[in-house]
Amino acid sequence: MTTTPISFRPLALTDRPALQRLAAGSPSRHCGLNFINLAGWSFLFGTEVAEVGGAMVFRLHEADAVSYQAVEARGAWDAVLDRLGADAHTLGQPLRLMGLERHDVTEIKALAPGRFGFHAERDYCDYLYRREALATLAGKALQPKRNHANRFARLYPDYRVAPLGTADIADCRDLTARWAETHEAGKGPFDPGSERRAMDYVFDHWDALAPVGATLRVDGRLVAFTYGGPTNADTFDVCVEKADTRYEGAYAVINRDFVRSLPERFAYVNREEDLGLPGLRRAKLSYQPVELLEKVAATEL
Repeated sequence: MTTTPISFRPLALTDRPALQRLAAGSPSRHCGLNFINLAGWSFLFGTEVAEVGGAMVFRLHEADAVSYQAVEARGAWDAVLDRLGADAHTLGQPLRLMGLERHDVTEIKALAPGRFGFHAERDYCDYLYRREALATLAGKALQPKRNHANRFARLYPDYRVAPLGTADIADCRDLTARWAETHEAGKGPFDPGSERRAMDYVFDHWDALAPVGATLRVDGRLVAFTYGGPTNADTFDVCVEKADTRYEGAYAVINRDFVRSLPERFAYVNREEDLGLPGLRRAKLSYQPVELLEKVAATEL
């Protein structure tokens, strides 16, 4: 049987509504469903998109490898796998699938037993939190975070948290540049330089991407900011959070107060990966995640 070729094209800002419609009905909560991430990092992966069998499929390029990620493929993997496999084989590649969650793995194993090897790497697990826990910092485990936030409020009683808008972008860029001078490099391609390039894309296309963000200011000076967007209907993904560490407790305050401002439909907050960075791992674990969300890769054997 002849398999119809897939017509991939470069990811465009106009793809955002279609992705959000599909993702809203998906059970998947991982950060790869956030269009802000897909668009911001497309410079690194040459991200392409196509609609296949009721799914929205992305083709990613890294070095000499090609991989695929599908949105709303649940129940549609039987229509997707063979066509993606044919596309990969045309490029001289085995089929590689990225960003799979447990329900995807179960379905793919049932449809194609023995066809794929599966692998999940701890460094790329997303940290998933209950929104209520981050918004209240209640309980003994989060007492150190409450203490940090309370100390910040005592030191800077006139601090202000407000929505992040275009008028704040220049200050956000400046704070990011200062932050990058004192923090550890990312893993592989995810270094501070690449992160700043992804952030610059978001800042340059702020209105089209429509991120939701917040700023924290003391005496008018920006000391922290954050932004993100939805993954699915009940999960909000925090893409970026930066703070001036000279202001003790700034991270605790921007994290808490931003989550408080999110629409109540978001029961979960995804704060993305730690990339194997020891300091970042300690920080993310200290907020007591409810789940380390595995993103599984499948490679055709």
